[in-house]
Amino acid sequence: MGEAALTYSAGFIRPTMPIEGVVGPLNADAQTTSNKMIMGTGDLCYLQLTKASTLEVGAHVTIYRRINEIFHPAKGKYLGDLFTNVGIGLVTEVTQRLATVRIVRSWGPIIAGDRATRFAPLPPEEPPVPGRSLPNIPGYIIAFPPSLSLVAQTHIVYIDWGRNDGLRVGDRLDVLRTSANVPVQRIGELKVLALDDTTATALVIRSTVPFLRADRIAFQEPSQQVVRRSSAETIAEEMERLAKAAPPEKEAAQPALGAPAPKLDLSRLAVLAKQLEYDPGSAPIKPTGQAALKEIGEILNAVSDKQIRIEGHTDRMPIGPSLKGQYANNIALSKARAQEIVRYLAEEGGVDPANLIVVGHGDAKPVASNSTEEGRKQNRRIEIVLTPKEPPPVLSTSPAAKREPDSPPVVSPSPSPPAAADPSPSGEAIPQSPPVGEPPPQESPTELAPQPNAAPQAP
Repeated sequence: MGEAALTYSAGFIRPTMPIEGVVGPLNADAQTTSNKMIMGTGDLCYLQLTKASTLEVGAHVTIYRRINEIFHPAKGKYLGDLFTNVGIGLVTEVTQRLATVRIVRSWGPIIAGDRATRFAPLPPEEPPVPGRSLPNIPGYIIAFPPSLSLVAQTHIVYIDWGRNDGLRVGDRLDVLRTSANVPVQRIGELKVLALDDTTATALVIRSTVPFLRADRIAFQEPSQQVVRRSSAETIAEEMERLAKAAPPEKEAAQPALGAPAPKLDLSRLAVLAKQLEYDPGSAPIKPTGQAALKEIGEILNAVSDKQIRIEGHTDRMPIGPSLKGQYANNIALSKARAQEIVRYLAEEGGVDPANLIVVGHGDAKPVASNSTEEGRKQNRRIEIVLTPKEPPPVLSTSPAAKREPDSPPVVSPSPSPPAAADPSPSGEAIPQSPPVGEPPPQESPTELAPQPNAAPQAP
């Protein structure tokens, strides 16, 4: 088992998969529909065979599940569908278009609707070839398994290099983090487990921080896998390689000293945000919104005096069973949508991460009816809200506040009902609290307010 089982269960990205049959809703042990909704190792299930199926008794099948479509995080191109293998079964009986299958190995719950294809063993790992190099193009981490939100050491990732790029099973890759105004940093290392034509599945064997979609990858030469060069040399070489691979960008004109800040076009932001569309149950935006997202980043890159709140919304459709492990409810899905936009703005758009806030409203704030697909499409959206930055709290340097000798006396007003708390963005009252560093108010006799024409008392 070990790494071979991990490789087989890790999944892959392909445009299509052959189907021999589909797991039916009946439990073959009970012969009737029962309360047992999921199956695992040792259970019997029925496989409803397709017309093209050639399965026979004694054949092994791979039971797999389609997760979702995968689009390139930087280029927006469709790369294929993400599939995960959930088990291996042995065909024990075939009757017309129905096969009885005993599950001999499972890596997760097997449910009705999972698909099956003829089992094929994994190819062996190939020995490294000295002097081999990959095409001089940037590589990216493009997707994660559906059940993971923080990806680091011992986890699985999917990359946009594959067999057609010269990649081989067992290759080692550096993971590089590129952000605006920050030097390229090497943050981890991958080992290639399985290959497809244009994508690959890799194991994280070392990480210093959680990985993100669109983190870059760089090929390690076989000599590097034994004697590692310094991180400074690797980063310098990667920066030079990326500079050669990408066309030179025009240097942005810097505003003159003292020039007024550019006017923010809020109406344009609202128009662009409406172009960010989502598929049901999906967090990444559709490829058609990539151009709008890029323009949003260019506009918000000039914002430095406001907090940028990215608010995610969903329609009212419940999360399906296949996505429950990834998004517990619509609140989690809406937060994931907002987090995807924040990640792009911080890493690709150059927006200061300290100015970005993620908010998920779920289906609580619809803008259209959820009874039609057109209305639900409008409710699956992102909104961008700009708010003034709050000034930092003033810290007192002594327990008692100091007054200037000639300042007017401070007289407390007579007791009155407390004022309403400032509303929060969600409409809930926020209780007021003393500034950070100030001692709580002490109970003392209340001074009277001065009467008209009365001489002020000495402090």
